[in-house]
Amino acid sequence: MTDVSRRSGLATPATTGALRVVTLDPVSDCARWEAFLLSHADAHLYHHPSWLRVLARSFGYEVATLAVEDGERRVQGLLPLVLARNRRGRIFLSSLPHTPTSGPIVRHD
Repeated sequence: MTDVSRRSGLATPATTGALRVVTLDPVSDCARWEAFLLSHADAHLYHHPSWLRVLARSFGYEVATLAVEDGERRVQGLLPLVLARNRRGRIFLSSLPHTPTSGPIVRHD
């Protein structure tokens, strides 16, 4: 798991109540990723780490998921992304291509 705030030069929150942005690994972070999805009414199959693995295998995409976690490392929101190339060869990020839904899901409590 990479701490995105460290790479961007932002300070990492030190308090337990603070939120921070991190990347989730579909394998090592699977349990807490799934726990978040099970607790969220708007979660879809397409937000599941297994779906990202399907996209990676089927289309050769590089996948990444940005997440917001609290001080106790509980996921509070996530945004699944793929790194792809358009017809001109330009690289872009897309949230859940080849799916009927996309975008982030966040806890609002």
